[in-house]
Amino acid sequence: MAVDLDGTLVRGNTLHEYIRCGLRHGGIRSRLRILAALTLRRLRVSSHVAMKRRVLAAIRPDAAFVADFRGRVDAMRRPEVDALMRRHREAGGIVVLATAASELYVPLIWDGDSVSTDARCAVECRGAEKLRRVLSYAEARGARLDTVVTDHPDDMPLLARPGVRRVIVGAHPGLAGVSADLRIR
Repeated sequence: MAVDLDGTLVRGNTLHEYIRCGLRHGGIRSRLRILAALTLRRLRVSSHVAMKRRVLAAIRPDAAFVADFRGRVDAMRRPEVDALMRRHREAGGIVVLATAASELYVPLIWDGDSVSTDARCAVECRGAEKLRRVLSYAEARGARLDTVVTDHPDDMPLLARPGVRRVIVGAHPGLAGVSADLRIR
């Protein structure tokens, strides 16, 4: 089972929470670097990916930061998706978190296996790249992808795999016409 993070496992965006925690817990230099990156993005001088890189480089999580971040993300979790993952594991299945979120902070909020965006790479873990990484993960474990849980059309390559169970979370208009085996609101 491949489960998306933002909007799927959690309501909302974990990068936004990571940034908020960075502003709360960072020193003055770190805060200024974060605010500069956000301002450049707001002015459309930099791309989302460039902003994300600058922000991630500015944040140095300590124990208080990690506890705050994890607590906030845990409060955003969807119990329905947690229950779906638990049942899948109880039936002997493997769950992998498949996300465009950065590998720098995913381990702070997720205790299992994941495929995520490499902070040193220009290619985000989304779309065809996410499909490639999930299939590679499954193959390395002698498993096969049987379920995809997502809220976003970026995951159409995963949803288009023949034979997968499609679980759509939320009501993104880009997924309105997608045939789903289960819909979670």
